[in-house]
Amino acid sequence: MAGTLFDMVENANNLLNIAVTGVTVAALFFCIFLYSIKSIKNQGLSQGIYLSFVFFLEIIITAGLFWELPILLSKIIRYSGVIPFTRWLLLSGVVITHFYFRKYSEKRGLTSAFLHLTVLILGWYINRWIGILFFSLPLLFIFYYAAYCIALVIIPASNPEDRKEKHQRYMIFLSYVWGMQMPLWNVVAVNAKEADKRIDGKPVTNPFSRQQSPSQLRGNNNKNRAALFPGMIRTDTHQVVGIINGKDFRVEGPGVIFTKSGDEPFEIVDLRNQIKKSTSIHAFSREGIPLLADVLVIFTIDREDWPRELFHQLGRSNSWLGKGKDVNRNTGSTFPYSRPRVEAAIRLRSKRSQPNSGNERWDDHVLSMAEQAARQTFAERSIKDLWQARENENSNASEAITRNIKNLIETPLRENGIRLISVKASGFNFTDKKEQRDKDVEVIEQQIATWKVEREREREMALADAKAEAESLEEEARVYARSLLLTAVMEGLEQAQEHHPGKDQEAIAQVYLEALKNMIEQQSDSSYTPEAKAELQKYKDAYFANAPKKGAL
Repeated sequence: MAGTLFDMVENANNLLNIAVTGVTVAALFFCIFLYSIKSIKNQGLSQGIYLSFVFFLEIIITAGLFWELPILLSKIIRYSGVIPFTRWLLLSGVVITHFYFRKYSEKRGLTSAFLHLTVLILGWYINRWIGILFFSLPLLFIFYYAAYCIALVIIPASNPEDRKEKHQRYMIFLSYVWGMQMPLWNVVAVNAKEADKRIDGKPVTNPFSRQQSPSQLRGNNNKNRAALFPGMIRTDTHQVVGIINGKDFRVEGPGVIFTKSGDEPFEIVDLRNQIKKSTSIHAFSREGIPLLADVLVIFTIDREDWPRELFHQLGRSNSWLGKGKDVNRNTGSTFPYSRPRVEAAIRLRSKRSQPNSGNERWDDHVLSMAEQAARQTFAERSIKDLWQARENENSNASEAITRNIKNLIETPLRENGIRLISVKASGFNFTDKKEQRDKDVEVIEQQIATWKVEREREREMALADAKAEAESLEEEARVYARSLLLTAVMEGLEQAQEHHPGKDQEAIAQVYLEALKNMIEQQSDSSYTPEAKAELQKYKDAYFANAPKKGAL
């Protein structure tokens, strides 16, 4: 009975040995065939055939060494177990060496490989394939089931009941256990601008994956195959991530995001209302007077559905908004968004480093636009308006300044998927601090000199006009007074003639008239001289009409 059982076990081992050998050979030829098809498709017929032949030689040489070397050793060392021992030794050496030198594997990959080899070797020496089937495989099943349960507990989830997401979480944990993980990222703070790489790694090529599309291939190191395990980025519920892959990028989130080979987060976008403030920006008034001011801007990623007319208008200005008419992502939460609008906003990011600062991000660019609009508005306003805005933030001047800044940036921001909520300029300070003067001394002096020349010219013109007008009024008053004097004298002479006729009155009249004539002739610069002389002659003729002539005056 026992002999029959042992015979059955031995026969089963022989059948399993044949089956495993056959499956292994078939798998090797399948790999060669798959590699040949992809090589011919990607590299062309001649180059593909050449690469396939080289790959075939590599497989044959490796399999030959693994298969024939133990047989050669068995002829030298007369021991029945030298063949399986040598093969297990070769397999263990290759696996241990790979995980020992694999980057980012650390001790986890080496430990996992050692434990798996130990379990398999124990099963083999218990009873070859039967030992592996009934001893090693159950232990490995328990290991992987425990790993699955642990993965669902410690790996974050966006939708815990989703089967596809469960599988992705399990694959991430499994890759970590084996030391073959992709980079794992976490957004630590609620206001973070970048994701923190918690665990580094590199992709493991999946030899049986389908070829990716051309847009997915750009930037990947291995263009023919995807990664065997996914990576992960975790964000809060109000954050989405711009993910770059070569020349392409996309927006994903919020929550848990599973990444592919070549993916890397480069920008965190906060979907909440953003408040940015710049203090003491340097500007000039219309007169060239330097000033400092604060600028506050409140904005957010546009979460409103656009009417068709507005969508076409903005789409003509920015082609990246081609599919951004409606808010269609994360619609069931507090922070819905449109992916094209977020992508358009991220494209505002500047990769040029600012002096003594990091990269200019999309929200920093919004503040820069508000600062520039504020400087332009201040340059169009007089010092009187700015001073009024300083003294009363609710004054007409302050409201006009705010309205002008908003008009300058509202449409450009919306063309980039950003909605402006509010903007305000305040804290005007007409400083004369030494450090500020030193900073822009040349510009300030030039502005002041220009302003001074203009004011001096206006002053001189005003003085000249006032002097000319005063002289004209003075001359008119003088002529008018003399005219009144002539009238009064003539009226007095007429009355004298009327009440005291005689030669004495004529002599007096002659003297008066002669004196008046001399006075008129002395005013040679007056435009009224001819008229005064004519009037004097008229009165003279009227007075002496009844008297004998004594001669002309």
